[in-house]
Amino acid sequence: MTTGLKKLNKSVEDKTNVISDATLPDTIDEIKEAFRLLYDTYISSGLQNPDPSSMKISFHNLLPISFPITVKKNGKVCGTLTVIQESDDRLPINELFNNEIGRIRKKDSLICELSGLAVDTSLTNSESRKVLLSLFRKAFILGHDLLGCTDFCMMVNPRHCNYYQKEFNYEKIGQIRSYKKVNGAPAVPMRLDLEKGAELFRISNPRLYKYFFVDDHQVIKERTFHELHKQKNLHGIKYINSLLESKKDLLTNLTEEESEILFRYYPELRYAEPVKILLISSNRERHPWPIPPIGACYVASSLKRSGFDVQLLDILFSENPSSEIAEKIQRFKPDLVAVSIRNIDNLDFQYSHYYLDDVKENVINPVKSATSAPIVIGGAAVSIMPERIMDFLGVDYAVFGEGEETMLRFARYLQSNSDISSIGGLLYRNDGEIIRNPVERIKDLDGLALPSIYRWVDWKKYGRNYAPYPIQTKRGCALTCSYCVYNKIEGCHYRLRDPEKVVDEIEDIIENCKPQVIEFTDSTFNIPLEHALEICREIIRRKIRVSFNTMGINPGAVTEELVALMKEANFMEVSCTPESGSERMLKALGKNFTLKHVEQAARFLSRAGIPVVWYFLFGGPGEDESTVRETFSFIEKNIVKQDLVFITSGIRVLPGSPVYTFARQSGQLPDSTDILRPVWFQPEGINIETMLYMINREVITHGNYINLQDNTDKSVLARILKKVYSFLGLKEPIWNNVIRRDHIFKLSGYNRYRLWKLETEHRAYS
Repeated sequence: MTTGLKKLNKSVEDKTNVISDATLPDTIDEIKEAFRLLYDTYISSGLQNPDPSSMKISFHNLLPISFPITVKKNGKVCGTLTVIQESDDRLPINELFNNEIGRIRKKDSLICELSGLAVDTSLTNSESRKVLLSLFRKAFILGHDLLGCTDFCMMVNPRHCNYYQKEFNYEKIGQIRSYKKVNGAPAVPMRLDLEKGAELFRISNPRLYKYFFVDDHQVIKERTFHELHKQKNLHGIKYINSLLESKKDLLTNLTEEESEILFRYYPELRYAEPVKILLISSNRERHPWPIPPIGACYVASSLKRSGFDVQLLDILFSENPSSEIAEKIQRFKPDLVAVSIRNIDNLDFQYSHYYLDDVKENVINPVKSATSAPIVIGGAAVSIMPERIMDFLGVDYAVFGEGEETMLRFARYLQSNSDISSIGGLLYRNDGEIIRNPVERIKDLDGLALPSIYRWVDWKKYGRNYAPYPIQTKRGCALTCSYCVYNKIEGCHYRLRDPEKVVDEIEDIIENCKPQVIEFTDSTFNIPLEHALEICREIIRRKIRVSFNTMGINPGAVTEELVALMKEANFMEVSCTPESGSERMLKALGKNFTLKHVEQAARFLSRAGIPVVWYFLFGGPGEDESTVRETFSFIEKNIVKQDLVFITSGIRVLPGSPVYTFARQSGQLPDSTDILRPVWFQPEGINIETMLYMINREVITHGNYINLQDNTDKSVLARILKKVYSFLGLKEPIWNNVIRRDHIFKLSGYNRYRLWKLETEHRAYS
């Protein structure tokens, strides 16, 4: 902590001269001494030796949002307590009583965790009580008066519960549990409502009320700001930002000299209010169902946790997005507008829709008309071609890759006018030239604020439109599929979330919005395989009562154990992505598996009775009539009639993919070609019209096949079946209504008409 922060201490009146002061450790040696006391205290309590390295993590002494407090006797530390601003999923309190924390947070409370409490066992009971009072007095000043926290939460030894209830008005919010971080020490979760704390203390314990609530903010201010200029470290800015947000009155009535010192070392304090950021999720596509903006929600939660004033505008269901954006900006008056862009186009060869025209007309232009605030764009689409999209939309800033850390640092840059070149993953204009800072991947996904989508969007609208609730278990992809740029967006290496944290989030989702289905949105859920197995085991262990599906499982990593665990965990549906039934095409598409793997996956899933949506892709390098026939023959032989087969044709050429490199080298894609608008790979062995004829013939004659690029699934009949599905509350894959639709087509004779029309058009073309 800074020297200035040490001056926050006000000497504790101590008539017996047992305690000299309650201080904030300033040096590494002081911090080590404080945590040595914790270590020794646990040993002396008869616990097994805890690992000091794990204790360092457990008690968060290196986190910039933590504040160690010590009490000294004759210069020696005799008590220590760590105060943590806004307990989050990294911290052990959530491991003990996540549900209780969730209920507290429903009230938008700012939780302060008291962790790592230790008092030297050589002290007498009377001396220990004085040490505790000193520690808690400082905790109140930090947590309540300066950080603006509304609740203290802590783990308490069961023997001490009555003391905390009687002396401090704590309440139990859970039963005795085992605290794994210190080798199974028993703990009772307890909570103190700081908003009511002063009044409770005044009524029940006037002595403690005076003891805790007598500090004068003006005295604290005078003792603090004169010293702020003497030392600056990593803790200072974040702490002062918190202080600024919760107690702006401390910055009033500064002398000119004080202001100059303060602003020279903390330029962000020139802003009397936190930066206001408006996030706009620009996605408008609702077919086949609306997709909640999980990426934008991750960014919003990250900014919110860091003290910024954030609002998210989701225009997916808006009838007039331009007007809604203008009204939102007029009311909120943001200092920064961030626009999330999910897709460049719909990747549909036959019915192409270019989304960026809509984004420019209905989002970017209305923002420019309503405010002069800077605009930054981000999202998966921007990460594919950031410079081109910046030029097309006429904006000055873009985020490349993950947005949580980049947006946080960019917002701070706007506050302090710091060095923009150090913000990893940011693109910006300098004298007309676009500069791209090197991308930085987030290593610790468990340290991110949860997206909590239900807090940012109207989840009921998504639920009514059959949307599953999305959740990520990892980021990155180590596979090298020839058409894909996923690893360009999230990196080529897997970064895994702790399975327990994933299931913690699932429990939070169920408690807060009760979705019918939760969907794992990883590009491949089952790679690495052991990670997927651990998540399934944790779901089973906790007896989670909700249906799951997953956006993609890789046939090369489907085992009997995985399928059995997914079945037991209540996966109502999975999507499997072999893409081809031709061995030659699997190699051309860069797949990491063979047809034997696909056959085995189909067999395991069918035996387990898990419905599957299979995805097949036509039109890659080397595709010809024989490979098309091989794929349909494979599907006919290995895919059961109850499963759905999704078929797409044509590969969108995107920079960074192997197909893009092949198209350039083969001369199919001249250097002058603008691929911001859809450009499709042209296989040499088959023309597109013939390939579409072969595909559509198979689709018409097989009730469980569907061409994703065929608009018939948007027909009135399909919509009616969806309504029936919803009304009856059918617990089965929603795409079963597509199979029912095609059975109706067949019985009604409509399929015969479709086949006659297809043959007629093909003969005319030939």
